Amino acid sequence: MRILFSAPVLLLGTVYALPSIQHQHHAIPNATWEFSVYQNDHCTGEITLFSGSRSTSCRDAILNGGALSYIPDKITDSHCRVYLFNDNHCSGNQTVSVFGKGIRPTCRVPRWGGSETQIKSFYVKC
Repeated sequence: MRILFSAPVLLLGTVYALPSIQHQHHAIPNATWEFSVYQNDHCTGEITLFSGSRSTSCRDAILNGGALSYIPDKITDSHCRVYLFNDNHCSGNQTVSVFGKGIRPTCRVPRWGGSETQIKSFYVKC
């Protein structure tokens, strides 16, 4: 009996963890604020991008119910601030981060009570 196996070619090399270029949401043209959230604490993998040009009400439409890290991509209006929360209702006592213009676009992991926590909702005030 003869068994033939078809195996894919294995390529070895350096692997870089980069954010996916496929967004869950698409950026709004002429947005004054924009940030992205991720399902892990390394800001890699599936991106959920949020952007806009004015204030928002509380939003909790985050992929899988919450995110473990974020990158504040841009804020061009000095009057806009983004508020991130670890509950679904944007409760003031559950704020895990607030950022505005001038923040560096680096990977950030929210902390609550000394431990990592999820981002479950946000609002923007301009």
